[in-house]
Amino acid sequence: MQSWKEFLCSWMPDTCLCKARCSNRHGQQKGVDSLIVTDLIDLARNRAMTDAVLLSGDEDVRVGVQVAQTFGVRVHLVGIEPSRGSQSRQLRQEADTTTEWGKGVVEAFLSVIDSPAVVSVKPDVGTVDHNVISEKIGKIAGDVAGTVDSREAEKLVTLWQSTGDIPREFDGKLLATCRAELGRDLVADEKRQARSAFRDTLKTKQKSIE
Repeated sequence: MQSWKEFLCSWMPDTCLCKARCSNRHGQQKGVDSLIVTDLIDLARNRAMTDAVLLSGDEDVRVGVQVAQTFGVRVHLVGIEPSRGSQSRQLRQEADTTTEWGKGVVEAFLSVIDSPAVVSVKPDVGTVDHNVISEKIGKIAGDVAGTVDSREAEKLVTLWQSTGDIPREFDGKLLATCRAELGRDLVADEKRQARSAFRDTLKTKQKSIE
């Protein structure tokens, strides 16, 4: 039986890079969608790919698909039969092409191994320290803004002052990074805080070069 990497290379012989963002051995997918979004945006923005083959079904990765397409990247969505039942309809509509793998295709690289039953224990959840979370979000947003060069920062500040918006390319990466670090989606207040911290860092960077 082929490994999944060998199978993908044979299925896409012209592909020069195969990047996987997988769940852990317990089947948990903490932060995986956010990493996929970040990969799509970074690779597209740096002109490192012309086509992306995406094996996913979660609507959360749609923003990454949208941003990648603005850079001219064609996104080809792959699903496991029945993909219409396991993939987001909005994600399917956003993709440039869709492909469904049936049982025969999947069996070429994947088999089922029975494992002993695991007793699930619900962890105790203590009181969330919102101040700690706020500080963490602020630091993450500052770090993301710190990756923007001075010239780009000046353009973003000017755009924000005139429209009040952060370009989707940067906003998507910012929120995806925050989700990955926190291990969950951000609530509305946390998104506003992340964007505010991002803008503040950019303004500080702009003032430092004036």
